Order: sequence, then C-alpha cells, then structure tokens
Amino acid sequence: MSDHENQSISSWTGFNIKSAETLQWSRTLKSYLPTINAPATEMSTVNEVLEQTHAIMQSLQLNKIVCVFDQALYAKAAEVLWKQEKFKNIIIRMGVFHTICNLLSTIGKRFQDAGLRDLCVESGVIAEGSMSGVMDGRRYNRAVRLHKLVYEALMRLAWKGFLPWLEEKPFKGHTPSGWNTEEHHSFHSNVSQGTFQELMESESCTHILKLFQVYLETLRDEHNLSAFWMSYLDMVEIMLDLVRASREGNWMLHLGAIRQMIPWCFAYDKVNYARFLTYYYAMMSRLPIEHPEVHEHFMQGGFSVQIGSKNPFGRIPVDQTIEETINKDTRGHKRLQPERWSCRQVLPDIGVSQQILEAAQGHGSRPKVY
Repeated sequence: MSDHENQSISSWTGFNIKSAETLQWSRTLKSYLPTINAPATEMSTVNEVLEQTHAIMQSLQLNKIVCVFDQALYAKAAEVLWKQEKFKNIIIRMGVFHTICNLLSTIGKRFQDAGLRDLCVESGVIAEGSMSGVMDGRRYNRAVRLHKLVYEALMRLAWKGFLPWLEEKPFKGHTPSGWNTEEHHSFHSNVSQGTFQELMESESCTHILKLFQVYLETLRDEHNLSAFWMSYLDMVEIMLDLVRASREGNWMLHLGAIRQMIPWCFAYDKVNYARFLTYYYAMMSRLPIEHPEVHEHFMQGGFSVQIGSKNPFGRIPVDQTIEETINKDTRGHKRLQPERWSCRQVLPDIGVSQQILEAAQGHGSRPKVY
C-alpha cells in the first residue's frame, strides 16, 4: 500500500477476482415472464404479480417461491401478504441493487458538500455534469467506482500516518522493517487465493491488522474531522459488503450489511427504507425457523444470479439482472419503456486512486474523465 509506483496488486474488484478462484459456482438459468400491461405503482398490479407467482409455484409443484421487488413494490407486496393467507408460501425480498442505490444517495447526501464533490471533479475522476447523478445514486457504476477509488485513497492516507504513529508506540517487534516476511513477498509476486490465505493466517499479518485497527480507532476519537471521514469509510464498507455478498453468494454477509445500513436510513430521513429494511431484515433473520429450505438455498448463494461463465466473483443481485437483461433488450424500442439504470461491469483502475490522493493533497495531474 505504501508503494505507489510498483503496484502488482489490483484494486478491489480485480483483487477479489484473483483471490476467489476456488469459489464454487455455475451459470444461472434465466428466462422472461409475460409482461403485465398495467402501472407498477397500483396495488392491483402487485396483487396480479403475486397471483401469477402463486400459479407458477403450483405448476412447478414447489413448496416455496421467492419474489424480489424494489422498495416501492416491496412495501405494497408486504401489505398484500399481510392480508391474504393464500400467499403465505411466497417469500418476498427487497432488491439489493436498488438498496445499494439508496445507500449511494445517502453517502452523497452526507459528504458531497463536505468536499467530496470538489475532490472528484478536480481529480478528474467524474465529469462535472455527471456529479449530480453520482451523488444521488442514479449513476450506479460511476458511483460505485468512485467510492472504491476514494476509499482506497483515504486508506492510503491512513496507512501513511500509521507508520510514524507505530514508531512512536512501544510495540516491540512490530516495526515496519520486520514486516518483510516470506508470506508478504510470495503474495506480492503471485496474488491468488492460496497466497492470500497464507498471508492472512501468518502471525505478522495478524498483528499488523490489529495494530492498524487500533490506529483507525484513534482517528475516530482524536478529532471531529477525522471521525467524520472515518464514517465515510464505514459507509463505503457497507456498500462493498453488499456488493461482495451478492458476488460471492454470502448470505450472512448480506444480512450483516443490511443491519449496518438501517441506522443510516433513519439518520438521513430515508423513511421508506428505514421502515421496510427493518421489516425485511427481521423476516430474513427468521428464515431458518419459518422457511429452512429457502434459508439453505440462500446460504448456498441462491439469492444472487451468475450471468457470466468465466468470472467466479461475478454474481449480481436479482433486480440488477433485470436491468442488465430485459431492460437492456428493450432499449431503443419505442413501444417499450427504456431501462431506468444502465449497468455495465467496470474494473477500477488502481492508478486513478493515486491521482485522487494527489488531488486531495493539492497536487498531481488530471486523469482521464469517465
């Protein structure tokens, strides 16, 4: 992290692809259902969706079936399920893609006027005309990429301050000169799941990470400004956990990230998400008791979709799959409604985070605008 010029380790997405080579996965079979020619905001439309879902469950002789909605439709579907006993075997979920978009808007609302907007424009990572959509969470790919880069830049600044802090503390045997172990060199030259596992299990790495966490906690406690930007790291970590949970099929990580996100919804008047994420978290936490077979399916990664055939870190949320399939297919057709978000897979460029860091410090050249 301290070597800016000789980086052999990719940024967040590329690193996780390399270190997830042994994940068990298979392509998900997907198909389109008939379109309901009615406004999605009407209760009758939601009821018809549930009726057709119930019919599909019976025709396939399933005991349970899962249906995924965005927050607005999830609220209406929950109201229908509360009133009609016949839908008791339909498990409804809130779409992770739309949930992340809401979290992105919360991050933008909290930090855009604190310097984040100026930092991104002046570093050249986001064009000025795109900043509004990024801060509002409507430009999903650009927003996620931006927060990955800013997160890395701030962590580099934290690491830069960690080294002199460590030299001032009486931590014997934990000086930077003692960190060049065989595991570090092996991982640096060959990034893979095996070398990463060996590094994380090494005693030196364990101590380094513990000390670094102690240093981060001191940043939270010493100054209000550093505590404020540490909260940015916390919120971006929630976003990354939601993305990682879907890509790896890690159900428990998904629930943990949802639990961490709920207080931020209350704090920033995201009333609908504050209300229904709480209900969603409660219902999903009871799956092992009420619907154990569905819980087992989710634990095996069945709550997200594998579209690609080569990327083991490539699963995406169900609602994002709709955006990237049927909504993408309808683009350009005058009689069909165009997609709401345009989703593309973007691999972050590690060099841009260094340029963000230089912009934050008041120097450096402008990178390419995306």
